[in-house]
Amino acid sequence: MACTAVLQHGGGLRAENLAQVNITNSAIQGNAAQMGVGGGLNVVDLAQIFAAGSVVSNNTVRAIGGGLYAGGNASVHVTGGSSVQGNTAGGNGGGMVANDNAVVMVTASSVQGNTAQENGGGGVDGRLLSTCCF
Repeated sequence: MACTAVLQHGGGLRAENLAQVNITNSAIQGNAAQMGVGGGLNVVDLAQIFAAGSVVSNNTVRAIGGGLYAGGNASVHVTGGSSVQGNTAGGNGGGMVANDNAVVMVTASSVQGNTAQENGGGGVDGRLLSTCCF
């Protein structure tokens, strides 16, 4: 999934309402969410994303979650040598944001070289009862 732009949420991919998405040996890169959250991936409302051996890179968002945004009890599992890198957020969480009871788990993978323009959280921004595990 590369080089797409949307006005609202999830420039590369949006998963919601109990969706389950598996991303394997893939790239989500060069996407933008111009007014919403989650430049590369937007995962909300009990949805789940499992990414293995994949790259989320060079995505941008005006608000929060340059690489990915997880909210509303969603869960994201980044494993198997995946990387979240080179993403940019105009707000917080250049790499990723976990918000509103979301769970983000990163195992044997990397989060590096991401940029947030406001209040820190260049790599990861956890908020509102969310859980981030590395």
